[in-house]
Amino acid sequence: TEEDVFADEMAQEAEGYIDLIMPNHPISLDETEYVDLCFTHQDLINLGMPADVPLHIIGFEPLIDGAKNLHHLVMFGSGFDGDLPNGSCDQTAVAMSGGLALTWGYAPGGVPWEMPDEAGVPLGPGEDSYKMFYLNYHYDNRWQDTGITDSSGVRIYYTSRKRQYDAGILQLGDPIVQLAGEPIGQGLVRHDFNCPSSCTSFNFREEVTVYKEVLHMHEKASSCSSKSCIDIPYFIL
Repeated sequence: TEEDVFADEMAQEAEGYIDLIMPNHPISLDETEYVDLCFTHQDLINLGMPADVPLHIIGFEPLIDGAKNLHHLVMFGSGFDGDLPNGSCDQTAVAMSGGLALTWGYAPGGVPWEMPDEAGVPLGPGEDSYKMFYLNYHYDNRWQDTGITDSSGVRIYYTSRKRQYDAGILQLGDPIVQLAGEPIGQGLVRHDFNCPSSCTSFNFREEVTVYKEVLHMHEKASSCSSKSCIDIPYFIL
């Protein structure tokens, strides 16, 4: 299985891992509940991350406890290595402290993410490395289940054997499915989003290889697809 292949690869390549877990959260009776969870730089060190060694994340493994009620889980990385103001885990406070960039995500049916052999996500010391993580959980309790808790999260595999390239996530189109306030779900409608070369040529200072894509519809669409229109070799896995 894909999970077995991932496990074998991590056993060979990873030097360690960190588990970022929601600590037994009681799920409310609300149909929709959002919960934030932060792990500061010191938290990561306390969980086993080497303190002064530049690292590459080479794999993300979802650790799912309550699959029925976990609508999705997203994780953002930040370069902030201090303590959060008043211990806050508010997204705005985290972003103002050191910026935020989408790093990983899970939705039902999600499988582990393995980085290509040539690339990893920077972690630890370094100007462009992540030093803390902000997790946002979306719980769905439309069934009004009572007395349930969740301890889901993610296992991050790392290595100190830095790879040739840094990896990251590029969000295109309408990633949070809001259409700038335009109603969604009012019958059968097609929406197209374009990222022109005037944008990519300005933001990409060197060649970029796309190795994975994840499509997000938030239960609002019946189908979704992407198309790349470029004149240089590329691949998508």
